[in-house]
Amino acid sequence: MPETGFTAYRELERRLQRCHGAHYAHYPHAMMTLDRELRNVLVQRPWLAERNLARYARQALVRALYGRVQDHALARHPPGQGRPTWLVELRKFPALRRALDRSRDAGVHWVPMGERPRSPWALLRPEAVSVDAMISGYPMKRCFARLRRRGVTPLLEDPAFMARLEHLARAGLENATRHLRAMNVTAVITTGDAGPAPRLLCAAARRLGIPYLVVCHGYLQDPNLVSVCPVHADALLVWSAAQQRQLRTVLPPDQADRVHYFGNPCADGRRGTGTGDAVLIALEPQEAMAAAPRQAELLSRLVTQLQAAGRRVVVRPHPKSRACAQTRRLIQDWGCEASRGTLERDLDEAAAVVGANTSVLFEAATRGVPAFQVAELARLTIEGARRRPLAELPAAVAQPAGTGPDTAPPPGAAACARGLIELIRHHGARAPGERAAHG
Repeated sequence: MPETGFTAYRELERRLQRCHGAHYAHYPHAMMTLDRELRNVLVQRPWLAERNLARYARQALVRALYGRVQDHALARHPPGQGRPTWLVELRKFPALRRALDRSRDAGVHWVPMGERPRSPWALLRPEAVSVDAMISGYPMKRCFARLRRRGVTPLLEDPAFMARLEHLARAGLENATRHLRAMNVTAVITTGDAGPAPRLLCAAARRLGIPYLVVCHGYLQDPNLVSVCPVHADALLVWSAAQQRQLRTVLPPDQADRVHYFGNPCADGRRGTGTGDAVLIALEPQEAMAAAPRQAELLSRLVTQLQAAGRRVVVRPHPKSRACAQTRRLIQDWGCEASRGTLERDLDEAAAVVGANTSVLFEAATRGVPAFQVAELARLTIEGARRRPLAELPAAVAQPAGTGPDTAPPPGAAACARGLIELIRHHGARAPGERAAHG
């Protein structure tokens, strides 16, 4: 059983209220757009806040024009006259998407969010949804560019800037509300309710009484729960029963009741054998590794020891860092193969998986593939993974599969899809005022 490592979240909440409670009270909509990056700054991750702000500000004019095209497309359609629609953003979970597609009601229209239209003409359809373009335009992008240049904390003390951001965020909320109503959206299923666009979309859904359901992007490993809590959605689905219990311990009762576990959204029922010939090294995002240089140093030593023992080593970059030049150079310096396939293929070919703070370890363990966590780098214990000091890892991965602790096969994507369907039906059966009032 992993230790309860999320108690740091309570201290972060106290610090936020003590230092910035007045800002949340005076600029509630502006703070929706800044909340996640302010938390990143307070937990000493300014590099992550800067990366996110750069992403928000990127391609400002293009996204603003995209939003204008969508506005014109929606203006040609009477509000709420189309089929019931689900907005779905689950690109990370193909097994869950397939299971949901089989389980949804026959009359429900399915719209994937965040996917690029295949042709410019597709933009003229109201279902060509980009949440970012739906909510924010060029002026808000300029605000995020300024935040990146000057920093979040200094601009919180600039009343003119905060008033401007509050106005833009309110306009974004109104625009999101209009889009949801015009598309006759009856449910939103996504991987987050943090960040500017998801927070405003979640607020718009709650205003209209539309169920907003979040499937955790990964196995939770951040002690401060940035990007996960507070829970603003109608439901938060975690990857294990243990993490459900841990979150319910640290969250206020009204939020704790919204944390659910039905199954691992990544599990498709297949079991690995752990009889492959490769040791798979799973990396964290490049920004995280750059902020902790010791991680690359220790993993480099491990790779050298494994190669000296004649083991084949395959390195799997984090999906966000696959195109990163620093990550490619690191793998070349180690003299390793770089994974180019899917995670399922990598796990099928792996004799063991090694990492520090990555969901890949949990996924490997639930498939029956031996998973090892580098003790010197671990933040929280990952269920099913065996925590070992670096010096013991070469011998540990050489043991035959099945000689250590393992995790029983959990309920998978099919059970998770059934749980989501029941939540949608449950929230859809309540009055809009009830659904919008909680949280």
